[in-house]
Amino acid sequence: YDPRMRVVPILMLLTAWAVAEEAPEAAPDAAALEALTAAYNQATSAFFKPYREAQAKGEEYALDYSKHPRFTYAPKFAAMAKKAKGDVALDAWVMALRSGYRNRAEAIEAILADHIESKGMINVVGYVRWEKNGDALMQQIIARSPHRDVQGFAMLLRGQTMLRRGNPQAERVLAAAKEKYGDVSIYRGRFTVGEKADGDLYEARHLAVGKKAPDIEGEDVDGVAFKLSDYRGKVILLDFWGDW
Repeated sequence: YDPRMRVVPILMLLTAWAVAEEAPEAAPDAAALEALTAAYNQATSAFFKPYREAQAKGEEYALDYSKHPRFTYAPKFAAMAKKAKGDVALDAWVMALRSGYRNRAEAIEAILADHIESKGMINVVGYVRWEKNGDALMQQIIARSPHRDVQGFAMLLRGQTMLRRGNPQAERVLAAAKEKYGDVSIYRGRFTVGEKADGDLYEARHLAVGKKAPDIEGEDVDGVAFKLSDYRGKVILLDFWGDW
């Protein structure tokens, strides 16, 4: 019997253990993200189910939004994004944002650092524009993205955000978006940049603060016809409402 023979299996076990310890954890793949997204959607559906059932019966049901699945799943999507690579990482960050990830600045910083040239940025610009430095970030995306649809959508949203904030340069940006990217399809093909820009340009040119209000014709509560211009020079409160 040779006691040295016992050393060989021990060394083999130690080597196998060392290799296992050094082997990096596999990055989450598209299947893992798909499974997590399905679980989130299922949990969200279950959360709203009692409300939908009560509504169908004409009953009231108060949802406790503090128990919404987003509080559980948003951090999971963010954790996956930090471990994943490429498009899977970007898509995981998008899901984190969609599910209400609280550290939105962290998500956007990571996205811009690693994925600014990705075509998937078209799903991110809607979140970027509301950041404190959103306008500068939107300009960065427009300048660095190699994808025309991302550029066009980002420029449109930038102009819309400027318009909502009363920036007098909004009209110029929206006009440029229409001129350069008017044919770009957005919102899953339902609109083009040009179509959306037209409505915003009308608002910028005719409905913005300080612009002359367009004339309105209608009837008062007594059925008497009137026009807005009939009250020129007077303080008027216009209340637009609808019931759908």
